[in-house]
Amino acid sequence: MFAYSINMPSDYPKIDEISQMEKQLMVDINDFNTKYSCYLHSNSNSNPNAKYVTSNQSDSCPSGVSIQVVDAAKQQVIQDINNITQSMSSYRNNNNNITQAKYNSNFQNLIQKYGEILNERKDLDTKLAELYGTDDGINNYYNNKYSATMFSKIMLTILVTSLVYYTFMKLIKK
Repeated sequence: MFAYSINMPSDYPKIDEISQMEKQLMVDINDFNTKYSCYLHSNSNSNPNAKYVTSNQSDSCPSGVSIQVVDAAKQQVIQDINNITQSMSSYRNNNNNITQAKYNSNFQNLIQKYGEILNERKDLDTKLAELYGTDDGINNYYNNKYSATMFSKIMLTILVTSLVYYTFMKLIKK
């Protein structure tokens, strides 16, 4: 059916690695936010200037979160950001062979394949519609024509029978 293949770039593991690093960054940011919130909640009673912090301590917070724990979580986030930045810059530096002309060529190739896939999909959808008789396919066209012919024959038969009956009844009464 489809004779298309997807050529993955040779640097795909590098892209996947960067994606995993981004996921880890999100996990570490959430961890930092949780620890920072717990720190603010645990110290809100001792800080009178904390206007927007409620005094309700969350059940998930350990008691007495210190600033050192929050700083360690912050340093982990900074380290993750630096690792991603370094990986992205090394990825960009290793892929200098991609020129604008090559990019445009690849882009036009993708657009062409996409158009071919759309045409193939349209053709397959039409064939499936004909097979299942769901749309106005060729099978449905002939079924409708057959039904219309049968309906018109039945109507003509009723009309002719009624006219013959009426004619005989008029002749008998005369």
